Parts: sequence; C-alpha cells; structure tokens
Amino acid sequence: MRLPPDGIYAKAPLPTALWEDRWPNFTAAEFACKHCGQYVHSAKFLDKIQALRFLTDKPFKINSGHRCKIHNAKVTGNPNSRSQHLNIAADIDLEGHDRHDLANLADSLGFTGIGYGKNFLHVDMRPSAKTTWFYPDSRDSWKK
Repeated sequence: MRLPPDGIYAKAPLPTALWEDRWPNFTAAEFACKHCGQYVHSAKFLDKIQALRFLTDKPFKINSGHRCKIHNAKVTGNPNSRSQHLNIAADIDLEGHDRHDLANLADSLGFTGIGYGKNFLHVDMRPSAKTTWFYPDSRDSWKK
C-alpha cells in the first residue's frame, strides 16, 4: 500500500509503516476527523509539522486536524465556514511549550495561516497570502 497523493481523501489510520521514515512523530489518525475518520493527505503540510516538532525538541498534541463538513459545522457553529480544517490544518496544544517560541518557529517554517488561541496554536498552509489572527478572548494570553 502507498500513501495517497496530496489532496486525496482517505480513511485513517493509514499504515504506520508508511510514515515512520518521513513523519516519525505523528500518525495519520492524529490529523483525521474526530467525527468520521476522514483524512486529507498533504506531504508539504506534514513536512512542516515534522520540522516544527523537530525544532521544538518536545512532543506536542494535535487537538484538531482535518474536519469533515459535519464536524466542522458542529465545532464552528457555522455550516458555511471556510475553515482550513476542511482541508488540512492543525491546532497544536500549547501545554508544555513556550507559546511565543512555538509561534515564531511556525512562522519561520512558512506556515501561511497562524491563529493564536488561549491554549492552542493553529497552523495551516492556505494558498493565499499569510494570515494571522487571534481567537476570541485569546489576545491577553499572548501578551509578553
């Protein structure tokens, strides 16, 4: 079995053996929809997440990766949301990490979408220009 081409939907988990060399710190299941297991493959995105993990030299938890339309509507409360989670994105739990260091590393690696949450950092590879934002009530938690 081979990994799917980028942008192809698959059901997770994909065989772990296919990931071990390139993305040793993650599994497809971590990035799959928590509702249905749907997964969108993006080697470019996974390479950046793996580089971020390598540079932090600490494990981190992926709170949310891909979301199917049903799950995304439940989470966002907006059935017409254009969330990057409908493709592939990651909300990285900040526990055990310096939030500013993690955000700066994500920026230096070229993530084009960076969202600052109270307890997580959102990263994605949107095709448009770089976009950053604060989630509601999170700005104070990012003050130095």
